[in-house]
Amino acid sequence: IKGSVQLEVLSQSWIKPTWWDCYLLQIKNEPTFQREILMKSNGICYWYARVVITQSCYNLNKDFFSRLEHE
Repeated sequence: IKGSVQLEVLSQSWIKPTWWDCYLLQIKNEPTFQREILMKSNGICYWYARVVITQSCYNLNKDFFSRLEHE
């Protein structure tokens, strides 16, 4: 309503889960797709998000999650 919204991808890659991922999210030792983004409006940052997707979850719907690699 107030203007445009921009998504800035800071990073995205397959990595080993961190201690925090394993402990708090109860992820077993499997690769995770992690993506960090900033959401902006009119050049002002409004929020940061970190997405963590386990390999087993990713495998359930590869077409859906593969869109994150280019959208």
